Amino acid sequence: MMNRWNTIVSWFNGMSFREKGLVIGCLLLFGGIIVARGLVFPVYAKHKKNIAAVRQRASTIDLYEEIRKNSGLIDEKLGWMKKQAEDREARLLKGGSAPEAGIILQELLKPLVRKPSVKLTSVRSLSPVKKGMYTEIAVQLDLQSTTAELAHILADISRQSKLLKVRKLQATTGMYPGRQLQGKETINISIVVAGLSDAPLDDALASEAGKP
Repeated sequence: MMNRWNTIVSWFNGMSFREKGLVIGCLLLFGGIIVARGLVFPVYAKHKKNIAAVRQRASTIDLYEEIRKNSGLIDEKLGWMKKQAEDREARLLKGGSAPEAGIILQELLKPLVRKPSVKLTSVRSLSPVKKGMYTEIAVQLDLQSTTAELAHILADISRQSKLLKVRKLQATTGMYPGRQLQGKETINISIVVAGLSDAPLDDALASEAGKP
């Protein structure tokens, strides 16, 4: 061991002043790297982690503060959404099943066409269809009336408190094509009116509605 050390000392003593300075500089650099890796780098990493934690905490506090400031607006928005949902639920066709909802829709539409100027030839419920979380209930009305009375019927349907829409409208006449209809001329009318219901859709009815 001493011989090796003596060899290193002799090798170092035999160097020029410039070479000795270079070797000493390399040793100091190597030692500095070791010290940095053992002491400085861990301290810096911990400091960096603490800074990140402080920033995260500050962001969380800012978020809570923003929520606190806007809590009134959030409550107002949630209240509006709740009212919208309640209004929509109130406008649904009620009934324990889709057929019951269909009967309710028929009873809702019949008074609209029960007029001396309207001849109702048939009314029937169509197959219910699933529409998202609701069931679409449709009723077909076949009648004879005038174009003027048809306009009144469509207006009455749009004024109903329930969520109703005219899904199909067909009007025919025996006149030759190209002749303009007059308000008092009788025409054959077929109207399909649909509404939404929260009544469950029976599996058999669903499969039947899915058939072409």
